[in-house]
Amino acid sequence: MQKRIKISWTMFVVLLFALSCNNKQSENVDDQVDPIEVHDTISTKKGEHFLFVGMYHGKPGVFKYNFQEQKYKPVFAVQRESVVSLNYSRDLNSVFFLTSGKSGTRGGLPFVNNIKLYRVNAEDQTTKLIENFGNASQLLAQWNDDGNYEVIITSIDRTVSSYFNVDKKVYNTFGRLIDEKTDTYDIINDGYPSLIPNRSPTVSPSGKYGITVVEDSVFLKTAREEISQFITISDYQINKISWSNDEEYLFFSTFIQNDGTSSLKKQSELLVYSINGDSLVSKWEGAGVKNYIVFSNLLMFDDGLNYQSHINIYNFRQNELVETIRIRSGCGLANIPK
Repeated sequence: MQKRIKISWTMFVVLLFALSCNNKQSENVDDQVDPIEVHDTISTKKGEHFLFVGMYHGKPGVFKYNFQEQKYKPVFAVQRESVVSLNYSRDLNSVFFLTSGKSGTRGGLPFVNNIKLYRVNAEDQTTKLIENFGNASQLLAQWNDDGNYEVIITSIDRTVSSYFNVDKKVYNTFGRLIDEKTDTYDIINDGYPSLIPNRSPTVSPSGKYGITVVEDSVFLKTAREEISQFITISDYQINKISWSNDEEYLFFSTFIQNDGTSSLKKQSELLVYSINGDSLVSKWEGAGVKNYIVFSNLLMFDDGLNYQSHINIYNFRQNELVETIRIRSGCGLANIPK
């Protein structure tokens, strides 16, 4: 029986993350560096390094992986702050990340305390605190279609306990606030406010290609051509879509919404499709979210959950798995998948 696919989308809805990392090429980081505070330089130059999230002295911090040395080191770790979301822009030239203090559930509602926004400066390769948001109930961080960074926070109204405020702030790539608004919801009449992530574009940057879904089949559509190329069959929901710079390769991830019945061992997929070759080059399936980024000819993606999570580095043009970063307690590109 065929199942109809719905295209739904996730970015980074952040509530709780316990993040931890160690590296097979490095000794225990806890024995190498000062446990109090680390503010090293962060290079965002594509092709040399990439950033990911890992545990540093009991708190999730930002780490930098060096391609040439095949090693990583902590570049941002602060006491009483946990990195809960690290977000590359679509062109990979800008990076923001958010930290929080304590988080959990209280009275049946989630809470995230002491939320802070940081920006990685591509020019002097340093981090800068952009804003301290304080406490909240929910948090969503994402890049929008205009190339700006959005932070959306829900919090209980201070005067009316049944009201929830949804604050949305938009920043340009330099970390400057360019727009903000607040919507108020009555939880009794309106229900608990939902944070809806932006949809990942289904059309390539040039407009030449696009993805279409018919029931359980995924197709590649070429502009001004009537016939679509069949890619694959999937019962999963499409999550994120990307293209190589020359638009010769298509990348997309899928996931199963966890309703309590689906197996964690088969929760998401990541697929690499050659447009010129009209073939599915690679496919990974299993637990986790499959967060990914593309640098030049390399696809970096996380796989697995919790302490089993790891990061793969894959050369999609040569169809070769170059490196797997397996670190004690797990690691991920945006967070530790839960």
